[in-house]
Amino acid sequence: MFSNFNLKNKIVEYDDAIKSVNLLGLKNIEEDRLYDEVKNVQGVWAELSKMKLTSDLMWVELFKKNDFTELPKIIGKIFSIPISNAFVERVFSLMGNLWSDERNRLSVEMVKSELCVKLNYNMNCQEFLYFLKNPEHEKLLKCATNNVKYDFKFK
Repeated sequence: MFSNFNLKNKIVEYDDAIKSVNLLGLKNIEEDRLYDEVKNVQGVWAELSKMKLTSDLMWVELFKKNDFTELPKIIGKIFSIPISNAFVERVFSLMGNLWSDERNRLSVEMVKSELCVKLNYNMNCQEFLYFLKNPEHEKLLKCATNNVKYDFKFK
């Protein structure tokens, strides 16, 4: 169904866009504006198809050069669909390793925290300790231990 949005192979059609909107359950799409955006894509498709880019990069180029509001909602949703469940299986595997018979009294929060660290930091214990002791990351630590989250930003 979503292969109709592969700009390398085919011109996007309005009917395909509407079917995708319904299939994805998108509610906030202005159909008239979507029609205009699809027609704009059709107008530049010949030029786009000559580019030696993957379909996702073609969409990026298209969105950079045009002020589209509706198509990005559809394309963003399509490209966010995972191509496999390997990541989910990896998380469950890691969770099984963390929540073993020997560690069965761990709270859900503790296992969740360990998983977050394991999945989001590619450091060994020594590197992570150095990271935490670095004065530049003091603000990050304060935010992590505070109840108010998401105030911290790296510069």
